[in-house]
Amino acid sequence: MEQKTEKIRIRVTPEELEHLKKCSGSSSVVFKNGRENFSGYLREKLLLETNHKNRQLEQQMRELKYELRKIGTNVNQIAKKVNGGFGTPNDLVELKNYMGRIEKIMDEFQEEIERIWQSPS
Repeated sequence: MEQKTEKIRIRVTPEELEHLKKCSGSSSVVFKNGRENFSGYLREKLLLETNHKNRQLEQQMRELKYELRKIGTNVNQIAKKVNGGFGTPNDLVELKNYMGRIEKIMDEFQEEIERIWQSPS
């Protein structure tokens, strides 16, 4: 995780501060010890508003699509072979392996999405 070294100071009214603190209390942005992370909450909201985290997801999505397209091509070749009556038991094993890779990629992508959206940066 990148070190946070820069500070931003803003002025708010007491009512605005109370509202922000109330909102951050119901947020999922907390320290590892369970204490709420007010600056993390504010940082997350600002970065989401400016699409910073969306760019990270877009890159992940491009990589996922590329990998799935490659796997899909191989699956289609195997299906064509099996449907043509030339399939072997090894083709079915290979097909199951590809399906397992797809599942693994999707699980990793879901974990990455959760990590990005839950991180306070």
